Formats: sequence, C-alpha cells, structure tokens
Amino acid sequence: MPRNSPDHYEILGVDSRADLAEIRAAYRRLARHLHPDTRGSAASGPESEAMSRINEAWRVLSDPARRRAYDETLMLRSSRPVTASATTTAAEPVAMTPPPGPARFPWRFVLGLVAVGSIGVIVLSVLVQPSGPAPVDNLLVAGSCVVVEPGELAREVSCDQTHDAVVEALIPFDSRCPFGTVTLRDRQGMGLACVIPVATTPTARG
Repeated sequence: MPRNSPDHYEILGVDSRADLAEIRAAYRRLARHLHPDTRGSAASGPESEAMSRINEAWRVLSDPARRRAYDETLMLRSSRPVTASATTTAAEPVAMTPPPGPARFPWRFVLGLVAVGSIGVIVLSVLVQPSGPAPVDNLLVAGSCVVVEPGELAREVSCDQTHDAVVEALIPFDSRCPFGTVTLRDRQGMGLACVIPVATTPTARG
C-alpha cells in the first residue's frame, strides 16, 4: 500500500478497534449523505470519488481476512527505525544535570484520565445502538436485501421478508461488478448494485 494512500478507518470516521456493527453504521451514514435525494443533485465529480473511497473502505474492513491484512500493512507502514541525529558528535560537551529527586505520583493526571474515560463510556452507551437488521430506507449499501423489478432494477426490502438477493457492493455505472455477483441497477440511480442471489447466500445479511 502506498505511503500516502488514504486510511480506510479515517475515511469512514471510525477507530481502528471498531467492530463490524460500528463500521457498517458509519458506512451507511456516509452513503446516505452522498445520496442525490440528500444533496439535491446527482453525485458526480468529487462526490463520486468520495463514494468510491467509501465503498473501497467498506469492502476491505467488512471482510475479516482483508481487514487483518490491511491492519498488518498499517503496522508496517507506521514502524520507522530511530536514527541518531546527524548533527550530534562525540566532541560536543555533555551538560551535567543534578540527579532527579524522588518521583511524585501523578494523581491529577490519573484522576483526569478516569474522568475522561467515564465520559467516553457514557457517550458511547448513548451513541452506539445494538446491531440488528438495517431499516429499509431505499438507499442501497452493502448488506441491503433487494428484490429484482422489471428492467433489472434493485429495490431494497426488509431482510426479514422474502427477497431475491443481497447487495455485495454499490459501484459507479462505468465500473464492473466482481466475479460471482450479479449486476443490477439501483432503483434510485446511485449506480450499479453487485448482488449475490439468495440461493447462494447462506444467511441474509442486514
């Protein structure tokens, strides 16, 4: 991965320790933000590029194997060897400092960390909702359950009811769906829906 390539966690706005439910919620929130019904016009230019980055981040982070490999790449990229400064020489005088006194325990710092941690737990308990079937909002994202309408159009339905396929990814019109998926058109005009028929899907994903 190039050194300056975007961080998938930063693109979705989640922590690198986030679970799949948090990542999926962030992905759906960003996908809704870029929807033409929200922005008032069809997504194009920077919006289309942003959607492509969001889709790629979801494709990597939603798959356990891809995410593990990506995390290992991030660790390798962040580790750098520590080298001595080129300006430091043996001839430079070393400043003599008096021996330090007894170390003082940082009570204020520890209490501050406890307070910040407590606030963080409260905020997360309010914001994080239990994972479950995603509501039907007619915005196709990875994991949406759909039925096929005339004209090869994909319409989102609840995964609790009868459906024809599950969306694997939503891509621009000028792209191709990956091998093993079926290409449908998003009923809302957001792009192409790469779906997996229910007959080949072990369980319906919400």
